[in-house]
Amino acid sequence: MHFILQSSEFSTIDNLNNQALEWLDRTGNGLIHNTTKLIPKIVFKEEQKYLTAVPSIEKQYCKPATYLVRKDNVVSYRSNRYAVPKGTYAPGKYVIVEEKDDNLIISDFNGELIVKHNICRERGKLITISHSERERNTKLELMFNQAHELLGGNTDANDYLKRIAEIFPRYQRDQLGLIKKACVGFSNAEIQKALNYCIEKEIYSANEFRDTLLYFRSEQPKITGFKGELPLEYASVKIPAREIKCYASIYGGNK
Repeated sequence: MHFILQSSEFSTIDNLNNQALEWLDRTGNGLIHNTTKLIPKIVFKEEQKYLTAVPSIEKQYCKPATYLVRKDNVVSYRSNRYAVPKGTYAPGKYVIVEEKDDNLIISDFNGELIVKHNICRERGKLITISHSERERNTKLELMFNQAHELLGGNTDANDYLKRIAEIFPRYQRDQLGLIKKACVGFSNAEIQKALNYCIEKEIYSANEFRDTLLYFRSEQPKITGFKGELPLEYASVKIPAREIKCYASIYGGNK
């Protein structure tokens, strides 16, 4: 079978390729160039002596895929919704989503794992957090709530603890535990004073929060005085009030 391509007949693709190469050799690369006055195929043979092989690239860097966290704490990925722990959502927050084997790995920009799911091959499904993962996050949430309550249970306390979690993502439990321990023995007023100071000075650390509590307490004046009761034989004794001139005479005030 023969084909016609703009007045050129060919029977196979290989035949067409050969015709094209022959045409280039005759017309394109075989003639003298109008500008350089050189023949391209001859110049190319000379240039080949100076060509070097392109180095092989074993591993190319691929920018990780980022996905927006929705208000209901889910990430949409390939027509499915994958749940992330409660409290992950923040306005405009993105997370990194990667496929490894048959797992979907969702992590933050520090590389800290947020949650891992089995990849769902269906469409339109909600993939919830497994029981073990949910239990782990529930314990962390409980510790957060306890520390939040100790710090006053207000917006400042919430923002302060969240900022610490952002700075120490791998040590959230340790930080929350230290804050809970630091508050023992301190009044609500003392805790609030230390919290306000740390927020004002942008001090986001459980250890430094504890040190702030101790510092403010050490600054308080110590109340000293007589403690106890007078013996019964002195209970009825009345001390007379003296006139000021008595004390003035002692220090020479009458002179």
